[in-house]
Amino acid sequence: MSIRDYKITDEQFNEKGMTSLPDTLKGTPYENKRSLEKFTREVVAPQFNAIVDNFADMEESANSWSAEEAQRVQQENARQTAEQGRVSAEDTRVQSEAARASAESQRAAAESARAEAETAHANAENKRDTAEKSRVSAENARNVWQTYDAAKTYVPGNKVSFGGSSYLCTAATVGHAPTDTAYWLLIAKKGADGAGADDLRQINDALDAVDPTKITTKDAPADGDGVMIADSADGGKAKRLLWSSVKTAIGNLFVPLARKVNGKALTGDVTLTGDDIAMGADDAESLRTAMAKRAVGTGVLGDEIDLNDIDTSGMYRVQKPKNGPYDYGQLLVVHGYGDTIAQVCFDYAANRCAVRCARGLYGASPKWEDWTAIALCAAPEVHELPLVDNITSNNIVYYKSQEGIVTIVGSVAGDFPASQSTVIGNVPEGFRPAYMIEVPAAFTMGATGNASVDASGHVSVAPYLGGLRYAYVAFSYPTG
Repeated sequence: MSIRDYKITDEQFNEKGMTSLPDTLKGTPYENKRSLEKFTREVVAPQFNAIVDNFADMEESANSWSAEEAQRVQQENARQTAEQGRVSAEDTRVQSEAARASAESQRAAAESARAEAETAHANAENKRDTAEKSRVSAENARNVWQTYDAAKTYVPGNKVSFGGSSYLCTAATVGHAPTDTAYWLLIAKKGADGAGADDLRQINDALDAVDPTKITTKDAPADGDGVMIADSADGGKAKRLLWSSVKTAIGNLFVPLARKVNGKALTGDVTLTGDDIAMGADDAESLRTAMAKRAVGTGVLGDEIDLNDIDTSGMYRVQKPKNGPYDYGQLLVVHGYGDTIAQVCFDYAANRCAVRCARGLYGASPKWEDWTAIALCAAPEVHELPLVDNITSNNIVYYKSQEGIVTIVGSVAGDFPASQSTVIGNVPEGFRPAYMIEVPAAFTMGATGNASVDASGHVSVAPYLGGLRYAYVAFSYPTG
């Protein structure tokens, strides 16, 4: 109902008799009061109360709407906050998915590069193995040199002799003669026969023409006797040569037996002694006499003998000397012109030796240099390089020469980041440098970088490119 429907109308006044009441009430107070109360109670009060109830309902409805609106606003705010969170989460998810896709793409590219590098390495290794087999086969073929055999199979590199000439096989063949240039290369052609090459045949022909029953033996030739020769100046014809001419020719080549050496005839072996040899062309002193005058030292040099004082030429046995390189050995002393002295000391137990020299200037006492060990012809002991975790060896080793030069050579496999030093192993004390040594190194697919070893013994590699699996090193350095 509309609020206007609660208005008090004239009909209601007429219905309740209010209109018929006189302008001046003439009844008793009670009767007048009753007439007024009846209208108020039956018309005014109900309609007024209805209006109040209506307003109360409207107020309650308004309060309920306000609460519901507040709740709706709160829910809308919550919805908007949730939507913002959802949008932010979606953005984060999209970014994460993009990052994941990018990382997956990089991983796939890196895996592809690694697979390509691995394949390239395997191909290179196969090529190296094939080349090595070819080299060995060629080397084996090159070492063959024999007389040609028509039934034998020959391969390129084989060498044969045929008809006095030498040939090199250039294509595999069986039964093709070396003169066939499709399979052979002439490397040394037979030369012309030298003088006298046919002498024996011509002499035999000449002897065959002689009656064998007339040929007799003779113990010693006489000057008038003749010998058969083949004359090279006359086409190799057999001719007779007098024995006297033979003796004259031999005499021009050898010392006559009539000669003597220090009064000893050359009719037999001649033995010369130190007494037979003079020290000079105009010196009457013999070699034996001169050698007897030389100071030659021998004997045993006991403990604490100072080798600085041993300057007499000779060979000595030493025990525990002062200023010596070894105990228990041999000492060779050579005293040369003036005050020049050399000593060589040999070590019995270790099979080694050392040398030093001394020289006195302007009459001063000789000053000894330090002992220097003489290098031996012995190969150094080779060790496998101790590697760190996640690094595997492809036969990487290290060794040290007698001069104290350490060499590290070989290759390793691992993960080597670009431009970052990665420790691959360590060398023990005695093989370390005094300071860091850095040298070039090679990596997979011809990539380059550095290799180094520091005073702590750490051996490291650092490629310029990343994603490489193999490192190859070969360098030497002096120990610290």
